[in-house]
Amino acid sequence: MKLPVLSETTRALETCGYCPKLCRAQCPVSNAEPRDSLTPWGKMTLAWLAERGDVPSDLGHADVVWGCSGCFACRNACEHDNPVVPTLLAARQHVRDRAAAPAGVERLLARHAKRSKWVTERVARASRRLALSERAERALLIGCGYWLYEPELAFKLSAALQKLVGDFKLVAECCGAVHAGAGDTLGLAVQRQRTQLALAGVSELLVYDPGCAMAVAHDAVRTVVEVVADSLGELSPMPARLAAIGPLRYHDPCQLGRGLGIYDAPRRVLERLAGHPVAEFRHRRREARCSGAGALLPQSFAEAANGIARQRVAEHDELGGGTIVTACSQSLRQLRRAGADVVDFAALVAEGVTPK
Repeated sequence: MKLPVLSETTRALETCGYCPKLCRAQCPVSNAEPRDSLTPWGKMTLAWLAERGDVPSDLGHADVVWGCSGCFACRNACEHDNPVVPTLLAARQHVRDRAAAPAGVERLLARHAKRSKWVTERVARASRRLALSERAERALLIGCGYWLYEPELAFKLSAALQKLVGDFKLVAECCGAVHAGAGDTLGLAVQRQRTQLALAGVSELLVYDPGCAMAVAHDAVRTVVEVVADSLGELSPMPARLAAIGPLRYHDPCQLGRGLGIYDAPRRVLERLAGHPVAEFRHRRREARCSGAGALLPQSFAEAANGIARQRVAEHDELGGGTIVTACSQSLRQLRRAGADVVDFAALVAEGVTPK
């Protein structure tokens, strides 16, 4: 059976299919689980063969399209800037229509309604505590991952931003990244419509989680990291407090860095708070290594995802250890599961905002 809808990505598939695998060393998944089919070349080639009808498009043949963390590292090494990540996400949608997603992905989708209810309730409570206006023209989308797993941190970040920028309304709707990563075409369309309705009349949308900033469709998206970096005078340096939790090492989230091109802003904020530049990984900024948390990799290739995170933690320990700082809810949980001391960028900002 062919995947005719993938015909719109034929050029991208052919570009990888005819390439001599020059980016193979860039993929964190194939480095953690050494299979030639999990290299960017292998994943794109199998998707291309499925699109042509040369191999069955069932899960047994197309499971490799799920072996991607969405980190964009392969794009860095590609002379053609080939869109591997969006092509593989499109392939997931069409493969899922004909077979099934991995069991972990299906379980996540089955829980989505319950998770959405929890997020809505927590956002409503936070809005009441902060006396936010539903009619505000500015909106804040923090990300479901924070409201689900770090609700108090999400509230503290909201309170800090209220001091920095004034009134806004909190967005409870999911950005749609989970549906896109899961290959849930119908769910993605429904969620995008719900999000658009929630953002009606919003002139500026502030987004914290970088995956959400990449996924949400709005004409005036601004990342919270950039907002805070433009308000350094409102942050109180706290070198003694940060010294007590050990040296800080910044981890570039893939979506914030290679995805959105934001590297300097978080470093300026951390330097302001710590009183000095924070430590770095060997591979940083555009060359930063993935945490293994993105594009539902923990749900589809759990062993590879955990192996990638352990590699990051091992490098951190070799460089002297301390506390890792990241600005991504998925990386926060993944690196903690791998045994690292990790603090979210938002937690430091919330503590450092100068009361007005």
